[in-house]
Amino acid sequence: AAAAAGHVIVPVPGPSAVPVALILSGLPTSSYTFKGYPPRKEGARRRFFGQEADLPHTLVVFESPMRVARCLGSALAALGDRQAAVCIELTKKYERVERAFLSELAERFAETSIRGEVTIVVAGNHPKFRRAD
Repeated sequence: AAAAAGHVIVPVPGPSAVPVALILSGLPTSSYTFKGYPPRKEGARRRFFGQEADLPHTLVVFESPMRVARCLGSALAALGDRQAAVCIELTKKYERVERAFLSELAERFAETSIRGEVTIVVAGNHPKFRRAD
């Protein structure tokens, strides 16, 4: 609610980017799945995300800054257009969080070069977080 209202959120740094990204994403934190890094190849990456398609849990993954756009595109293809957040350089000087639907984020990052550590958070399978067709 705080993020949706436009307030700046500054979490206390911890040992992992996962809880920090969850908090900053504005997505549900009560139940989540962390799956590490998705596969590099497109088919395997789509299957990776496809395993989560029907699950209600918020999904958290790490990704290379060079593959963010492709990762978001694979997530969109496998999961549909859901709310998500791309969290860059968490707890560091150039921290940045981009929140939008997967389609918007995939388009935005296709045109943007980024550097640093990236954590992607995607809403679970719930109508509240999906774009209506």
